[in-house]
Amino acid sequence: MRKLSFLVLLIGTVSLFTAATGSVAPKPLYRDPVYDGAADPVVIWNPHTKTWWMFYTNRRANVPGLSGVAWVHGTRIGIAESADGGASWIRLGDASIDLPESVGGGEPTHWAPDVITAPDGTHHMFLTVVPGIFEDWQHPRDLVHLTSTDLRKWSYVSTLKLSADRVIDACVAPLPGGGWRMWYNNERDGKSIYQADSRDLKTWTDRGKVASLRVRGEGPYVFTWRGRHWMLVDTWKGLAVHRSLDLNEWATQPILLLDRPGTGSDDGVNGGHPCVVVSGGRAFCFYFTHPGRAGTITPQDKDALELRRSSIQVVELFEKDGWLTCDRDTFTRIALEPPGRPQMPPPGVTAARDPAEAAQLLQLGSRDIRAHDPSTLVRCDGEYWMFHTGRGIGSWRSKDLVTWEAGPPVFKESPPWVAEAVPENRNTVFWAPDVIKVGGRYLLYYSVSTFGKKVSAIALATNATLDPANPAFKWVDEGIVIRSGADTNFNAIDPALLHDRDGKLWMTFGSFWSGLKLVELDPATGKRKAPEAPLHAVAHDGAIEAAFLYRHDAHYYLFVNHGTCCRGINSTYHIRVGRSENITGPYLDRDGRALLEGGGSVVLESEGPFIGPGHAGIIPVGDREWFGCHFYDATQRGRPTYAIRPLTWDAQGWPVVGKIAVPR
Repeated sequence: MRKLSFLVLLIGTVSLFTAATGSVAPKPLYRDPVYDGAADPVVIWNPHTKTWWMFYTNRRANVPGLSGVAWVHGTRIGIAESADGGASWIRLGDASIDLPESVGGGEPTHWAPDVITAPDGTHHMFLTVVPGIFEDWQHPRDLVHLTSTDLRKWSYVSTLKLSADRVIDACVAPLPGGGWRMWYNNERDGKSIYQADSRDLKTWTDRGKVASLRVRGEGPYVFTWRGRHWMLVDTWKGLAVHRSLDLNEWATQPILLLDRPGTGSDDGVNGGHPCVVVSGGRAFCFYFTHPGRAGTITPQDKDALELRRSSIQVVELFEKDGWLTCDRDTFTRIALEPPGRPQMPPPGVTAARDPAEAAQLLQLGSRDIRAHDPSTLVRCDGEYWMFHTGRGIGSWRSKDLVTWEAGPPVFKESPPWVAEAVPENRNTVFWAPDVIKVGGRYLLYYSVSTFGKKVSAIALATNATLDPANPAFKWVDEGIVIRSGADTNFNAIDPALLHDRDGKLWMTFGSFWSGLKLVELDPATGKRKAPEAPLHAVAHDGAIEAAFLYRHDAHYYLFVNHGTCCRGINSTYHIRVGRSENITGPYLDRDGRALLEGGGSVVLESEGPFIGPGHAGIIPVGDREWFGCHFYDATQRGRPTYAIRPLTWDAQGWPVVGKIAVPR
């Protein structure tokens, strides 16, 4: 049995520190040996060579006799390789890009690639193409789509039809609810950042200007780290930083990054056109500089060979008070890890923690026990019980909500019906349980599914007690409550239970697809009140799941998760809420927006090392209420961890999740 307490945790963290690992990156990190004009880097893992590759615009900086801006035209995309995790790079050559002459002209110009690998293994490049070599900037430029099977040879797919005939600098990232989003620079609109969406990376629908961005610039780069989406934009005087929970609304950091000259070699000017690699829980920003230009990079800088050349640099990013920071004048130790390598220590292994972050986690309610998708807490014989996703459904028990002891799994093997109902679930790992006491029985509802699919079922197990030492202890499989598949528009996972003010038993459930549903159950059987009992739609958005219902005063409160889970510190889960006087809705947030239309007031989001809170639950204890959820512990490389925090209600009757006072 494993037992932990706040006191042991607090004492144990005093002497623990985190240290950056890896080799020291040189300054500059990379210079192109052919043209000395490396810029606009994008760094990705090459699964074929098992090395890191950097694609970059290779400006013809050292070619004499080129007038105007001809030296930034006629460029090809260079490739450099690192076999040591990003600390040293060697040039491999140029990307072999096959463009029709109708697209690139006789002497095409290639700028600013973005490269991603789709789930099927196909590599996609989105490239800025100018149809020729020109001495000024007044010429069309398009974004084209290319594909590759080896990252070296690229075939033309299409020229994207976007908002204007002068668009550059694509950045593509997956959307939480499926599909993809592209951000790009619309030069016809004063270098504003625009966006377009696609379900398949081939057909794109332009969504227009990103309305919440007030900064103009180029080279937008979007990445996910520590529970938030981040966007960096090159403003020519440093990098603007924006953050978002949903990739729609962006808040802007008050200060720029890399706006002040560094002291390292080739780093004495502002940094431009970044990309970011998140690896091993750390974030590394690759950027380029024009070392010969004092102060800032501007289009008005005079034309000279020393002013033309450019270098690639790298610096590690850190989060402080919810924003990004970096120190380009300290050594950057870098050790990029191959994607897919486990990003958390194995069970029983605790990584070193920074004392300040450890103390912060105590304030944020961490119980330091591993749990994902926790159930609502329930009492049994003087103990609190919590169940969670895991093989056979895991459990924890506590007498005081502070010290916890692992309990037994609910199942040792899958119920017989699982093989037929959800044939791809072969490992007895069941998700997101919830438990409620009805009469003299404990009813435990759980999800049987496979990731990203809606061939799913919510099932029921019952027990007379939760205490394994009680002779009456025995879990009884009661079978399926509701299921989903190809013929349904919902996903039957993530159950949560509630008695309404009239004593009726209700279950919320759902994930993605058509959103979250509510159905009445029969307290005697725990199953649907009737086979055709209506499903009430209560909330909908692209990436939405993990509903929880709670009754407080005259209202029912519907807590939901938006964003993505299960990505460790890159998870963007956050908890929102709406309320209604009727259990079937409609549920509205503070601003009167319906949860069925994507509304919801944020209750809890990432903070410091407390990443991606999800699967809310509330339990009254005496005259207080406590709010439970899981989060991803950034000090443990994203390990899913359970937290309990005090809950209060403001003057307007909305929930407020507080912090725990920790002795100093």
